[in-house]
Amino acid sequence: MNTLTKIRKKIVLDKYDLILFFLTFLSFLAVLYILYPGILTYDSYTQLKQIETGTFSDWHPFIHTFIEMICLKLRNNPSSIAIFQILFFSLLWTSICKYNRKNKKIFIYEIVITIFICLNPLNPLYSITLWKDILYCYNILLLCFIVEIVYDKKFQITNKLLAFLAIVMAFTYSLRYNGKIVIGLSLVVLIFTLYKKDKISKNYLKLPIFTLIGILCIQSLNFIYQVETNQKDALSQKIVQYIGAFAKEDVIKDEDKKIISNYVNLEELANYYNPYYADTIYECDFSEDIYLKYKKYTYHTVLNYTFKYPKIFLDFALKSTSLIWQIPSPDDMVGTTIETGVAATNNYKGLLPRNYGKNYYEKYQDFLSFTKNNKIVSTLLYNAALYFYLSVIVFLFILKKFKKNCFIMIFPSIANIISTIPSLPVQDTRYLYNNFLIFYLIIIIYIKIKWEVKNETKASKVS
Repeated sequence: MNTLTKIRKKIVLDKYDLILFFLTFLSFLAVLYILYPGILTYDSYTQLKQIETGTFSDWHPFIHTFIEMICLKLRNNPSSIAIFQILFFSLLWTSICKYNRKNKKIFIYEIVITIFICLNPLNPLYSITLWKDILYCYNILLLCFIVEIVYDKKFQITNKLLAFLAIVMAFTYSLRYNGKIVIGLSLVVLIFTLYKKDKISKNYLKLPIFTLIGILCIQSLNFIYQVETNQKDALSQKIVQYIGAFAKEDVIKDEDKKIISNYVNLEELANYYNPYYADTIYECDFSEDIYLKYKKYTYHTVLNYTFKYPKIFLDFALKSTSLIWQIPSPDDMVGTTIETGVAATNNYKGLLPRNYGKNYYEKYQDFLSFTKNNKIVSTLLYNAALYFYLSVIVFLFILKKFKKNCFIMIFPSIANIISTIPSLPVQDTRYLYNNFLIFYLIIIIYIKIKWEVKNETKASKVS
């Protein structure tokens, strides 16, 4: 039997798979048609400009810019990137449903969940938004799905599956800078579990080696395309924002003011201070180069003030991470849920929505405005914390009722939440879009486990 025949036998699509795929793909594509050529923001245009000029920087991870460049070579229009993202998610979601469909009756639940995914504007809109965060979150979903397969196999896995897991981890590591934390934590958990479950195969050693090789291959593109280093220090940005909280309350000692003032104007920092939005520090007279010279001193000083003024710390900590935990979102919170157009300060080639002014375009924009501005609807559709809490509830229910610990399956998503705490620049839903995706996954997992337990119970009664 040749290799092609083997692949065909393994990949058999039935009518249920095709229904789920085309339902997702075509509904997302319909939104792209309305908002053609897709949704672009400042970040999107920055990457497109780099591709146009051939001068690249790591302001955004280059691997994502590289993927966009390939899409544009296939079709020189931003919509090609949106179509790639739609296709990626549609195939991934179809695969998740296929794998977990242990009985045809489960398809009814899958179709209900898929319809919800398609009707929630967040999902089709994000699929056509040119942000690295979207592909990154899709990769986290894929990573959790692969870990589910590994878990089901009781961690007795082949080299092919291990290599695929490592490749996905390498891409997740590279697509966003906090991906380094996500993969670092996930590797620790997976290595420990593989060592505990299967010492003989040495998979606990192979996984980090394969992942490192994948990361090095991806990073080599930076050297090939001579990518300039121009990356923000997210933690330093957060620290300076935090100093603004103490400056606002005017509790900083004169001797500390004298040193801190070398790299930032404290009066301006206090005026511009916003706990929800770290980028306001760039409205001030701020020098990152000089800050780096006083980095250790700043960390030590901030730590002292944290213990001295715990109320200021608590206020800052809660507000600067409100995206993670708060339901509903505070009215004064700075951040976006969904974007709906192509406007940006550095517009790319005068790009405009093709259907601007048309009746269906305006009606869809009105609908999106309603979902964003209505507090209840916005919370139900776009609140990342809500979907995280719902996932936790389902996980605990699985653990208590079925005695199945699927924590490792959703750990990469939890690691992503942890990684955003010290680096969240603004309360944008996109940073925690994985919360929504993992909720869909864990519901599918719950349905599968429920069916498996039911079958096991029937089998034990017969025997």
